[in-house]
Amino acid sequence: MLKSIFHIIVIGVTFLSAACTSPQEGPAAEEDRPVLTREANTFTLNGEPISRFGLRAANALQNDEITDRLIDALEDLKAHGIQSIAVTIQGGRYTEGGNSAFNGFKPDGTLEPEVSGRLVRLLDEMAQRDMVPVVMLFYRGRDQELADGDAVRNAVVSTIELLKPWPHTWVHVINEPNHGGFDQQLLTTAEGQVELYRLARNTDPERIIYVSHVSGANDGFYSDTWGRISEVDPPTAGNVSIEYVRGESYNTPGVYDEGDRPYQQDVDDYRALAIDHARETYKAGGYWFWHAAWHQKADEPGWPRFDKGGVGTADDPGVSFIWDFMRDLTHREK
Repeated sequence: MLKSIFHIIVIGVTFLSAACTSPQEGPAAEEDRPVLTREANTFTLNGEPISRFGLRAANALQNDEITDRLIDALEDLKAHGIQSIAVTIQGGRYTEGGNSAFNGFKPDGTLEPEVSGRLVRLLDEMAQRDMVPVVMLFYRGRDQELADGDAVRNAVVSTIELLKPWPHTWVHVINEPNHGGFDQQLLTTAEGQVELYRLARNTDPERIIYVSHVSGANDGFYSDTWGRISEVDPPTAGNVSIEYVRGESYNTPGVYDEGDRPYQQDVDDYRALAIDHARETYKAGGYWFWHAAWHQKADEPGWPRFDKGGVGTADDPGVSFIWDFMRDLTHREK
């Protein structure tokens, strides 16, 4: 009888010990997750410089299927030099009625559980692969769904608090802060942007934070879409550019023969333009995030796609032309 009780006690203690020491946040224990820092205008992960290339995947958190699709593609993305992935809590491509956009914040600024759950899964999967998540909060056309300035503040604090166990992540608070479509004063004014930066910094002093290029609203670097501000055309010395060469790919995804962006009108081959921008950024010491409707389109079954596909022509649509170029540049560093 005493031996049986002893066995029960041992089993119970073993169970409790395992429960107390097992990770609470996912497959990687928090102390084993990589740490992102900036050293001399360079992003480093556990002290090693990261690749200069990333992917803007605005709608990756829209539903479980899309999040799983991105997770399944992570190994291939990294093999092509794409070590950073930017995702947006308020989705992307806003149109009246929603289209592919979604909003991961409730009106009071707290996170929708299903969206935060997808984000946590992605953070864990990227940590295991030594990849860098970039979490973007606010997207034009969606800030109006937050009740007021306090809800905006709450959204910042809620997100930064959620991210604390994942030190391989940096935060880009406002997608294209100078773009029209934002109404909340904290997002549209220099004073408000500085306040949000200080709020984020106070919430997590170790987090790398970017709100806008306004003085006092960033960690000393610029991050914006190519063509928005001159400091990132091309990005130099640790600045970050989100590329927007897309041709007509919103209507014909993966086709880059022609385009309609104002600064591309004199270019016949938009594949060549994207390659030039990637090359310029690499040489100048900046960071370049490929942004393509091939990846962003999420308003019909099967999209967005996270494979490279073909060479970018109407006969062979895809983005392999730029994926392979990023891979080749990245491998030169080794």
